[in-house]
Amino acid sequence: PNWPENMALAIQQFISGSRARPKLNPVNRQTKSKRWKSDWIRCLRRTNPKKSPGLPCVEVTNIFDYIYQESHHHQVTKMCRILGVSRAQYYRYRSPKPSKRRAEDAGLKQRILRIFAEFKQRYGVMKIHHELNLELQPLQLRCSPRRISRLMKELDIHSVTVNK
Repeated sequence: PNWPENMALAIQQFISGSRARPKLNPVNRQTKSKRWKSDWIRCLRRTNPKKSPGLPCVEVTNIFDYIYQESHHHQVTKMCRILGVSRAQYYRYRSPKPSKRRAEDAGLKQRILRIFAEFKQRYGVMKIHHELNLELQPLQLRCSPRRISRLMKELDIHSVTVNK
């Protein structure tokens, strides 16, 4: 990642607790730790502080790579907490695998395309739903019209309509 030269040292000092925290006036004493942490996160991400920090973006990907590089020296949990990303996001980034639902969707897309072509692109969501559930009934599976509609939108297919 493109970190400033002293950033790695600063993070290590922060994690070990040897870095002195910035002094705040007595009025802001109750928000001292939150403010210091948010300053670090803002500095690391280089994003607009008004935007949501939880959205994955290019900078977060670099943070995940940095966490992986430093995982031999520091705890992943502590670094994720300091950098403001969830541990689940980090591990999902490290080992991406398709979910069970995505695998089922891939199979359903093939069936939807076959039914759609078989009936000359005339069937819409409800008729495809009926045909698909007839196919899936022996397998003891079901599929809702909303799911079929979503998959048809992903495939960018819709029934042909003719004006009389």
